[in-house]
Amino acid sequence: MITDIIQEKLDLASELGFHNTFNSNTGNPVTWVQDHTERGGSDVVIEAAGVPTTFKQSILMARKNGRITI
Repeated sequence: MITDIIQEKLDLASELGFHNTFNSNTGNPVTWVQDHTERGGSDVVIEAAGVPTTFKQSILMARKNGRITI
């Protein structure tokens, strides 16, 4: 699964095989990730934007004992 604010990047991700993509401009990415995972969060979260908002979101997206890469 992948989230972004640029639809073109999400379209490319879909073409490359990502089945779950979410445009963060359309809603809350944390809620979306929690709703689409069995344990209420991702096993691994990669935070690549480097802004305080997405850093906080990455913490909330990871499941308990999950891993976050910054």
